[in-house]
Amino acid sequence: MAKSLSMLVGVVLVAITLSNYSHAGLIYSQPAFKGKVLDVETKKPIGGAVVVAYYIIETPTPPAGAFSHPIGVRETLTDKAGNYYLPPYTKMIDPLSRSRDTSFIIFKPGYGTGYGIKDNSGTNYIAAIKPSTIDYLENHKDKENEKRIDYAVKKTKTLSEGLIYSLRSCKNKLDSIKNMTPFDIQYFFLPLKNAARKIGRLEVPLDCPSNVEPVPISPGEFDKSDRWRNEVEEVIAKSITIVELPKLKAKEARIKNIPSLPYLMPDMPDLNSILENQKYLIQSINEEEASLGLQKSDPYKSYGIK
Repeated sequence: MAKSLSMLVGVVLVAITLSNYSHAGLIYSQPAFKGKVLDVETKKPIGGAVVVAYYIIETPTPPAGAFSHPIGVRETLTDKAGNYYLPPYTKMIDPLSRSRDTSFIIFKPGYGTGYGIKDNSGTNYIAAIKPSTIDYLENHKDKENEKRIDYAVKKTKTLSEGLIYSLRSCKNKLDSIKNMTPFDIQYFFLPLKNAARKIGRLEVPLDCPSNVEPVPISPGEFDKSDRWRNEVEEVIAKSITIVELPKLKAKEARIKNIPSLPYLMPDMPDLNSILENQKYLIQSINEEEASLGLQKSDPYKSYGIK
């Protein structure tokens, strides 16, 4: 009886452990990604730009660590109209692994590199969203007995249909209000009916409008539990996205801008295919290196692949 009870407890503990990762399951799935790449100054399409998606998971590393790494890669080139499309991606994964945000590299020799809508290193992004809700923390500062007390209150914000602009797209707006908002800002939002249809036709403001409103960062960015709603992130992932890249003229800026491939474990079973699926990016990087008089990088050699 004691042995049977012990086995039952063991089964229950395993079931509880697996339930903590139930959102990952055995199937990793990401939606299709589509959009346009434009020159940030001229607003004209950039053809031949490489768009790469890195599908990331987090794998537990006992006793208490975790390692984030790509399990797959897809890439494409923009057409003459600047359009790109990456189909949905699905793969079986370890049930104890967790899915993470897909990472991107958008690269064209001579232009600044884009890394995703959350990145603000020099890329402009615009995405269409449906009505969505986001939970966030509103910061407060009070005085009690001459002492300042800082605290935060959970709030909820609902956005209508419209456009999301990255912080880089609205940098001037951000600089003018960032010290006046009671929350940390993630994006800017512009209400717009039929936003998804209009963004595909470029019938949207490409420069940041003056009447955009700030969208707060959700703790769901860091806390992946169900306590925080972040529907905006989910909608953006399925949206048509406009990416605007700045033209770089100075040699030093172009050298600094050359993207690095994400780190891969040398003993990964899919290492060779992951590198093969970045062939356009590697070729474009080598083209930029050659034009700048640099030695061509060879990721295959770095990983000992002949």
